Amino acid sequence: MESGSNSKRPVGEVENSEEIEVLSVTKKNNTASDTNVDVKDSVKSQVDWYKEALAYEETEVAHRPAAADQQLFIKTCNSIRGTMQEILSLKLKQTDKCGEAVEERRIKAMMLMLNLRKLSRTQKVRVRLAREEALDARQSVDGVTLQLQGLLYEVLHLQKEAQRCLLAHTADKDIDLLPVEQFYEQAPASISRPEVTKSDAHQQRLARLHWELEQRRGQTSLGEQLSSEHHTVQESINDLNTKLAALQPCINDVLQSTVPLQEALGLPLTAMRKQQDAAQLLPMPLYTLWMQCSAYSEAGDPLVCCMIRGDTDAAARLQQLQHEEQHKTAAAAAAAAAAAESAEAAADGDSDNDAEDSNDVSSRKSRDRSGRSGRGKAHQSSSAGSCNSGSGTAVDPMQQMLELHPLHVEVTVSVKDGSSVVVQFHYASQLRLITTRTIVLAKHQHTVPGAVILTDVLSGPDFLDELFPGDHGVVSPNPATSHQLRRLQPTGAFLHHSAIIPHQLGRAYKWAQQLAGLAFPGLEQGEARLQKEALTNLAHEIAQQSGEVSSDRVHVTLSALRRRLKSRLTLQQHLLQLQSATSTSCIPVPSECLSALFPGKVSTELVSWRPITWADYCELSSTAALREAGLATEHCFFFRALYQRRHVDMAALVCMSADYPHTVPLIAVELKWGDQPCPYAHIQQLEAEVNVHWSELLVGGTDKSHVLPLMLYRLAMCLDVYTEAVSSRLHPADSSVPPPADSLHFHKEKIFFRPARGPDRAFPLKYLPKLRVFAQR
Repeated sequence: MESGSNSKRPVGEVENSEEIEVLSVTKKNNTASDTNVDVKDSVKSQVDWYKEALAYEETEVAHRPAAADQQLFIKTCNSIRGTMQEILSLKLKQTDKCGEAVEERRIKAMMLMLNLRKLSRTQKVRVRLAREEALDARQSVDGVTLQLQGLLYEVLHLQKEAQRCLLAHTADKDIDLLPVEQFYEQAPASISRPEVTKSDAHQQRLARLHWELEQRRGQTSLGEQLSSEHHTVQESINDLNTKLAALQPCINDVLQSTVPLQEALGLPLTAMRKQQDAAQLLPMPLYTLWMQCSAYSEAGDPLVCCMIRGDTDAAARLQQLQHEEQHKTAAAAAAAAAAAESAEAAADGDSDNDAEDSNDVSSRKSRDRSGRSGRGKAHQSSSAGSCNSGSGTAVDPMQQMLELHPLHVEVTVSVKDGSSVVVQFHYASQLRLITTRTIVLAKHQHTVPGAVILTDVLSGPDFLDELFPGDHGVVSPNPATSHQLRRLQPTGAFLHHSAIIPHQLGRAYKWAQQLAGLAFPGLEQGEARLQKEALTNLAHEIAQQSGEVSSDRVHVTLSALRRRLKSRLTLQQHLLQLQSATSTSCIPVPSECLSALFPGKVSTELVSWRPITWADYCELSSTAALREAGLATEHCFFFRALYQRRHVDMAALVCMSADYPHTVPLIAVELKWGDQPCPYAHIQQLEAEVNVHWSELLVGGTDKSHVLPLMLYRLAMCLDVYTEAVSSRLHPADSSVPPPADSLHFHKEKIFFRPARGPDRAFPLKYLPKLRVFAQR
């Protein structure tokens, strides 16, 4: 559409007849008369123009399809792209008439942009109209749907009412009557009246009901008679029980009078009977453990004693409560099963009903069952509340979770010298695991006069740590423990690990669970393999020592306990002697090893021996290699031994595992020559000589429990050789220059041929006892 006869047609305008013509509005000069136009008229004219434009756009949308708009949009975009390319080419040529041509094409591009804006408005109008049509259609469908639902509800209601009318029956139909043939055979003629009832179904029904009533009356009288007989028998049973109860004190007096005779003959029959009675009150895991250990003791190991300790009265009350709860649970389960069977029977009887009727009946039954179960739960909760109120104290959930059974099993493993270790096995009922507590009774503990025990390896909860590899007892083997503790204490210390056992319970070792017959999953493949290898090796060692072969876990575990007791007693004696030692000669080395493994004179002196903590051990740089390799952990024992030979100071940092001497101690060395630290390569040779070649110290059947003092004595010997070898390298014996007479030089006291050899300049630290010389390895 053109704006007027004087309007000039733009150059390059799209000549396609299907394109939308753009109204070009020419600007007019403002005159003095425009200032007098009324504002309301101008607003009204603008509104009219806007409405006319909207009406025009709706008319175009109605007469032109959307595909035509899409094609027109594509052609307009292509025209804009071509116009922009022409402008670019004209600007690149830089001709005289370039400005006019560019201006013409710019106007053409602007007109095309107006076409795009009009297409956009047209599209928005098309979308709005489509939404209005969809809304009208949706409202129409919703109305029809509501009408259909109303009709369907009316149909279902009418069908249900008709079905109820068809299925109406009286209460006598629910009575299970005798079959007709049996009725005529059993009922007397006065009731059956066959001449009347066989031809009349109603009279037959009445006669059958009459006979059913007579039968029920007879059964009622028979039940009353049987109840009276039951009452008579119950009274006689009560009389017999009263007589038996009167005999019990007499029997107890007779048994008590036989106690001196039992002690004189060595027959602890009374004690055994009490143990048997207490065993009936044990939970199943403790009972299994008691049976296994008692059988092992009776089978041929008199140094093992298994006893039941604790409060038997509290255990009896607890067992009674458990039995009552089991009976209540069984009764509730039986009631639920009966209700389910009756519900199924009712559902089978009403299987011909409509789906709606079946849903109503099942919903009523479910409500009845839920009501009964709710009343049962309310009764249980009220009874529990009455028990708690009767006790008068509020039970802490965490304390109840950590509560132990009143009875525990006490296993005492003794050695020949009279010392023993007492292991108390407790059962945590809520956590469902076995915990242990340990007491060591040393019969002949040799003490050093004036010595104070700085490290007691016989007491403490960690006495049985590492009895088998990786078993420290601080983590619960039961996977459910972490969830139980986290539920009761979500922000407590138990979140630092999956299932840390509280210290008041003791240690939950895996071997204790296995002795009690508790098997928990969760052993990793590598851990299970290591434990199996350790059990096999331990069984072989015990078989070689005792001369018998047994793969039973009870035998292996109790033998491991006895071996741990022996090693800890020896270790405690060694530690007492070391902490009071003031020289190397005070190291408790066996005399036969002293003459066979070491030279006659050792100049290095042991100045001090004291324990250190894990934090102190971690602060030392010389222990970093052992800590990073995982050989030194916080579960080990740590000591610091200080050696001195004149101006040379050496600190030996000993890391001792809990299963010493099965695992040999590891020693890290700090060495200073005066104020200067020695080279690390020299320190490595000293550490390797002690930590790697320790097996050379166990010759001639030497007990492995002496490996610690032997390693300490060898370290002192190695320091002698090292100082003399270094001095010999600085001042050779064949040198024309005599060695200085000051105290910094060490004269050669040990016999060795070369002070250093090889590319690593190895020192002669290996001692050859037959030749009495030192040599390199």
